[in-house]
Amino acid sequence: MSRAGQSFLMRLLDVTLYLLGRAFFTVIQAMTVDGAMMVARAMGSFGFMVLPGYRRQALANLDLAYGESLTRTEKRRIARESFGHLVSVAVELAHLPRLSRRKDFWSRVVLKDEEQLRRILSESKKGLFFVTGHVGNWELSGYAAALKGFDFYAVARGRETPLLDRYMMDMRESSGMKIIYKEGAMRRMVTALRTKGIIGFLIDQNAGRYGVLVKFFGHDVSAFPTVAHLASKFGCPVIPAYSYREGKRFRYTIEIGDPIEMVATGDRDADMIENTQRMLYAIEGYVRRHPSQWLWAHRRWRVKESWLKRGRLAASVAVRDRTDMEKKNAEAKTGQQAD
Repeated sequence: MSRAGQSFLMRLLDVTLYLLGRAFFTVIQAMTVDGAMMVARAMGSFGFMVLPGYRRQALANLDLAYGESLTRTEKRRIARESFGHLVSVAVELAHLPRLSRRKDFWSRVVLKDEEQLRRILSESKKGLFFVTGHVGNWELSGYAAALKGFDFYAVARGRETPLLDRYMMDMRESSGMKIIYKEGAMRRMVTALRTKGIIGFLIDQNAGRYGVLVKFFGHDVSAFPTVAHLASKFGCPVIPAYSYREGKRFRYTIEIGDPIEMVATGDRDADMIENTQRMLYAIEGYVRRHPSQWLWAHRRWRVKESWLKRGRLAASVAVRDRTDMEKKNAEAKTGQQAD
């Protein structure tokens, strides 16, 4: 949203948040990155104590995802560390422009399988998708890829606070990474793919009624099918990737997975759901490996009844029910033939 379209109160909020954000980042940037991360962990622990709504949401999500396989004490530890991790990501973003100019940056940030990524991109007729989630430092993967010379684009949701948003985007784009806002993003994404760019997409956000119904940790969620749609249309690879922190200091490994095999049965709607599901499975695997580095306070499993009555999400439910029935009928027919 531009400032011209804001009400007076929204402009006032925008300026206030911008000034508070600038003050926070100025203080953080005056510290060493490791010292700032200690402060971030303390702030996260404090937030865990004084924000009961977010704390309850995080613990409820952990109950949903892990059931009885983790103790209550383990879930509280993961949730508390997750709060600290979120603040740490913001702190690290503030330090990235300066850190990236240091000689020891690539000893602190290890990009695994870089040559594989270059090979896949060179073999693709178009660009490729880099799918990840809010696990580890999701800002760092695209930032580091751009520093390595890749033509990297990150899809981001615009905020209602343009001043603060522009300030944050300037930090994100300081490596050469380009930001594509979700509002009106399709044209820029298509252009990026046609020029062999890499598009980073966070696949673990709640898509609401605009998504398709898939599973995450065994439970229904709404996920954006954008990547599955464009990957099918342009025949471009989809690569899962994430960056995870090693220890408590600023040391990360960026892991690039093998391309996700996209199904193409000719049933476009069913294929889109199945391919989106495969991406979510990849991100779930990353979260299971580093559960304290994911945003458990996010209302990921919220699926409103109203979303299921009309629109894309409702249509995806009908497609899933149909394909499930077709599979059952095929299995039954195979069983009868065997008899």
